[in-house]
Amino acid sequence: MEELREQVGPNIELRDGAIEDIPQIKELLMESWLEHAQKEPEILDEETMKKEDVGSIYREAYDNSDLFFVRIAEINGQFAGVIKVNIERPEPFWKHRQIARVEDIAVVNEFRRQGVGRKLFRNAKKIAKERGIEQIHSRVYTFNYPMIKLMESEGCHSPHQLYTTPTDKS
Repeated sequence: MEELREQVGPNIELRDGAIEDIPQIKELLMESWLEHAQKEPEILDEETMKKEDVGSIYREAYDNSDLFFVRIAEINGQFAGVIKVNIERPEPFWKHRQIARVEDIAVVNEFRRQGVGRKLFRNAKKIAKERGIEQIHSRVYTFNYPMIKLMESEGCHSPHQLYTTPTDKS
């Protein structure tokens, strides 16, 4: 498959993810995932996250491009962020037969607030549309105000909320 590269800003370039990106993706995602686990300890297990094999998750995505796609953002040739999108078929009662679900979107700290996340998200929407997918979903934790703001500014809305509680609490 021919590599897709796209210049999307003065210094931001997007490209398809590759096996060689896995170490940087793992480092970035571990930082993000552990932050999530620390802020939501009742539902996310930090120790289990630390043991997660990010490499195998991303190798599966690269091996199954009909079910996933991964895009990498670079600024001046430096790894700046990643987005991983899963292509899913929801239950038959959903209006759209396929959805693109953002599984991971993360930006390296030094490149935040430079439009990297927005460029990755817009590019994911473009790729989904090119594949004939009419709907994109993303799960965003309530503490992640910058991502909520980004999603809302991109026209996303939250049609439902997920509520959680341990079963041993009354």
